[in-house]
Amino acid sequence: MRIEEPVSISLSNVEAVMMNEAALHDKPGFDYSTLLLPAIGLVALSGIIWAAWHYWRRRQKLMSTNDPSNLFNELCNAHSLSWSERRALLKLAELRKISNPCLVILDAGLWPDDHDSLVGQRFNNKLCQIRRTLFAPAQ
Repeated sequence: MRIEEPVSISLSNVEAVMMNEAALHDKPGFDYSTLLLPAIGLVALSGIIWAAWHYWRRRQKLMSTNDPSNLFNELCNAHSLSWSERRALLKLAELRKISNPCLVILDAGLWPDDHDSLVGQRFNNKLCQIRRTLFAPAQ
């Protein structure tokens, strides 16, 4: 068998242009969907940073104001008092007709004696327990 010369095919100019355009459309171009996940992540990170910054500024503003309730909460946090112990201190301040409940934490003289008739026995026991927590000498 004899191999003959290759046959050359000539294409018209129109066919060549159409093939070039088809080749251009088939090339992988830039896919914007690949940017979607990083863009969502960037927006979420920006939102988290914005929220944290505003929370920090609000907390700094609250801490800088002269507010007795903030001071009371900070003192209770410093002494690791529970919610029920805080309520008992607020009730004691109310019974003593003290407008600033921080004074109850700071002044042991405002606390009831063992025979105080203003408070019941159960409440008095709770206050004795809190008094030991607040005014016990540090070890």
